[in-house]
Amino acid sequence: MQGYLAYSKSNVIGWCNTNDRENYKYLTEMFRKVGYSTTETTDKKVKSIF
Repeated sequence: MQGYLAYSKSNVIGWCNTNDRENYKYLTEMFRKVGYSTTETTDKKVKSIF
């Protein structure tokens, strides 16, 4: 799991889960179901916030 923590002073107040899009199997399947496709080449890494 990769992501970012949000701080206010020294307190953690939030978390944002991020990773390479290919690591989100659920997200990839959702894209297929709604007919979403990209013109990106497969050699590029794409980050997603999920």
